[in-house]
Amino acid sequence: MASKHGMKARLVERLAHWRERLDAWNGELASRSVPAERRERVSELALNQKAARAGQRAPSTPAKAPRAGRKRPRSSA
Repeated sequence: MASKHGMKARLVERLAHWRERLDAWNGELASRSVPAERRERVSELALNQKAARAGQRAPSTPAKAPRAGRKRPRSSA
């Protein structure tokens, strides 16, 4: 009969293997759910969020072009 330690080590190993497979499957499903034209922007946002969580400064992103037109003044109600 196998020792409890050996069984536990094997179980931990199998759980790690299944976690990796589920993570890969989840990533594939998430990739399919984002349209191709948005994938690059979503990846950039994800990297910036990971950098922020790690305490790093996010890389500077190019400035957005100004929107045409003027803002309407708020009415004081």
